[in-house]
Amino acid sequence: GGMVRALDVLQVGAVGGGTGLVEMQNNALVATNGTYIAPNGVITGTGTLAVGFLGLQNDGTLAPGVNVLYPLAPIGSARSGARAQSGATTLAISGTLTISSSGRLRIPLVGSGAGQYGSLVITGTAQLDGVLALDFGNGYAPNQGDTFTFLSATDSVTGTFDSVTISGLLPGFEY
Repeated sequence: GGMVRALDVLQVGAVGGGTGLVEMQNNALVATNGTYIAPNGVITGTGTLAVGFLGLQNDGTLAPGVNVLYPLAPIGSARSGARAQSGATTLAISGTLTISSSGRLRIPLVGSGAGQYGSLVITGTAQLDGVLALDFGNGYAPNQGDTFTFLSATDSVTGTFDSVTISGLLPGFEY
């Protein structure tokens, strides 16, 4: 339930060597400037992994129950106002993403254009289950015909989300 801050890159496991395990408990917060999960590394439990400007590379296991929080942008970078306010960004995962029945993928949306909604790009396989949470913000409501590519995987996508939750729209809004 506490907080750990790594001022450098957190590496879990070692390439070609020892295993590594970070087990987060009681909604812990682990904040890093960057995180690398080696093929024999595992981050599991419940909590938030706040990944800094160096990003997240997952060649191991990032278990469901861990929320990944990615920064809006490095200081001094240019972004549109809508994107900066929404936190909409692309999170790239190298390896396999598995979302279990207790997992949740939250996608922020402030528009249908590039950079106005969050997305996940996986260079491997995506195994889906759990909840897809669409979080509309900044007064944006989708129009008929709007589409969002919020998840792509270079190998394959298997499974489906058990349910979809929608927040940030007026009561009774139908899409």
